[in-house]
Amino acid sequence: MGTEIILYVLDQLDKYLALIFGSFMASFGGFMSAFVVLYLLLMAIAYFKSTFAEHTKEIGWSILLVILLQYFIMDFSAFKHWVVLPIRSTVIDIASFFANAGAGAGGDGIEDLFIKLDQSVIKMKETIDFIFPHTNFLMDAGNYIKATMALGAMTLAFGAVYVAYILLLCVGFFSMYVLFVIGGPCIFFGAFKQTRFVTWSWCRALANYSLLVVFASLVMGICITGITSAMDVFAQNSDPSLGYFTREVGYVICWSLLSLGMLLKSADYASALSGGMAGSTAMITGGLALTGGALFSASRMATNNPATQLAGKGARKGLGAIGNRAYSAMKGINRGGGPLDTGGK
Repeated sequence: MGTEIILYVLDQLDKYLALIFGSFMASFGGFMSAFVVLYLLLMAIAYFKSTFAEHTKEIGWSILLVILLQYFIMDFSAFKHWVVLPIRSTVIDIASFFANAGAGAGGDGIEDLFIKLDQSVIKMKETIDFIFPHTNFLMDAGNYIKATMALGAMTLAFGAVYVAYILLLCVGFFSMYVLFVIGGPCIFFGAFKQTRFVTWSWCRALANYSLLVVFASLVMGICITGITSAMDVFAQNSDPSLGYFTREVGYVICWSLLSLGMLLKSADYASALSGGMAGSTAMITGGLALTGGALFSASRMATNNPATQLAGKGARKGLGAIGNRAYSAMKGINRGGGPLDTGGK
């Protein structure tokens, strides 16, 4: 799933860049011509003030750079071939190498970003299907609730890591394409000494968001090793008779939470190396918190809505003490009650 999301995002970004770049640079062409004329006018003034000799070499380089850069920034196919694709391919290849602990395959590399993560997802699903109760809910409500709480917490923790990694990659690639859109003017200003700082600032920003993708994959590559090991232990030692709040489940949850925390530090690593400003990951944390809150609210609605209450009353009337305890257990989850005591009076 992660691969499909990233491929879809990159495809839409490519379409937008192809759509906007040509018209944007056509509009910028008038400003570029006026800027060059103004620059030459200032050099003419410097000539009459007898300071032209000091800028002769600089003027020569600027005129040469304008001629060369015009080919790269005015033609989209050249800009994409010489700027966009090399940067994007390099970032993806390095990121996929780190994400798979040095086992990245060749080619485009997008699929390699999620190989180990997807393998862990499949293994976790198979193990949960094996140990989850398969008996009647009303006859074994206690185990159902314990399994849902323990395995649900593990699934949510691992899912948060998966979602955070996808979001970081999307933020990195999206920001890179925002900078590609305005890349033409920024590269053009590099032809002149007085405005070259704009080009260097653009390069630092592009490096910052490129490194965000790389460091997120590097952190994920380190953490997925621990998650995979914990998942292997969880799969090998899964026995429903031992309960559900086991040490193996705790391993997976702890590694997932550690991975989530370190993923959110990727922006700090990127900014420290590129010399830029650290990007905020508060939106990712907030999004995960909102998702968790929505799931919790949904669980409350599921146990408090009239249909559930009616079903619970029917179960109490139809099944006596067993139905009464099952309905009470469902209500107790939202009151912060402890695990269901299946031993009745």
